[in-house]
Amino acid sequence: MNSIIIFIIGLPIYLMFISTLSSLLKSVEPANRKINPNSVYLLIIPIFDIFWSFVVTNRVADSIEAEFRGRNINCEPRPTYRRGYIWSVVGVLKYIILFFYLMLLLVIIEFKIDIGSSGYFAIKSIAYIYIACIVMHFVFWSRYWHSVFKQKELLAKHK
Repeated sequence: MNSIIIFIIGLPIYLMFISTLSSLLKSVEPANRKINPNSVYLLIIPIFDIFWSFVVTNRVADSIEAEFRGRNINCEPRPTYRRGYIWSVVGVLKYIILFFYLMLLLVIIEFKIDIGSSGYFAIKSIAYIYIACIVMHFVFWSRYWHSVFKQKELLAKHK
């Protein structure tokens, strides 16, 4: 039940983030775009988003930099890239930890392994690490979104 509530609340928020990316790219001249504004919506696809977040992060940063240079505005190299890259890496880490956690549980259940209290502690620890990764992923995602939004405002200001 909690997962459904999180999904119902989280999906519209994530779509707003993707919409921000898309509108930022639409404010970039087509010649300076390194990615189609509608392509960022592929981030919605689970598992594929692991790879696609890196592509989007790179191409959005390159598009912003090209647009600023085209408008003769000083900017840092590849704005938004670092925050987006960290968001993407933590996302990969989150999937890896989840995979190993599920594989460990599957092996324990399938082979009816008695794990004892130390094994139970290890499984619980992995679950806590996964939860920490989810929190970190959310923090870096929100920082990346904020960075993208600030660049969008800067582009609008210098139109």
